Amino acid sequence: MKKIVSLFMLSICMMGLAACNDTTDTLHLGVNAAIAELDTERLQITVNGTDADSFLGEGCVISCDDIPMIYYNYKSGEVKQISIQDLQVGDNIILGIRDSEINHFLDDKGTLNIEQLQLGTQRLN
Repeated sequence: MKKIVSLFMLSICMMGLAACNDTTDTLHLGVNAAIAELDTERLQITVNGTDADSFLGEGCVISCDDIPMIYYNYKSGEVKQISIQDLQVGDNIILGIRDSEINHFLDDKGTLNIEQLQLGTQRLN
């Protein structure tokens, strides 16, 4: 009888641990936007969300200070590092953003800090 009670208590503890929320800060890759303005001196860009249900809206300011920026050539498969000077108004970009930054942005609509930026427009060699 003690073994059955012990197994029952152990299973309850295991279910409790399995039900705990995951507290990791999820990274969302593939948030689509289009560049509306560039500020190369302040290392900021202003973007408009391009997806119908985008949280970015219009006029979202993004800090590009000290983030990786890449260009992936879809034809050749080559990936290369780029800078804010390689970007142009109208370019489509793909952003990597953490959940915590999305929540912070939604709360105060300030500058959005991102993890990475990929130039989606295929125009570089």
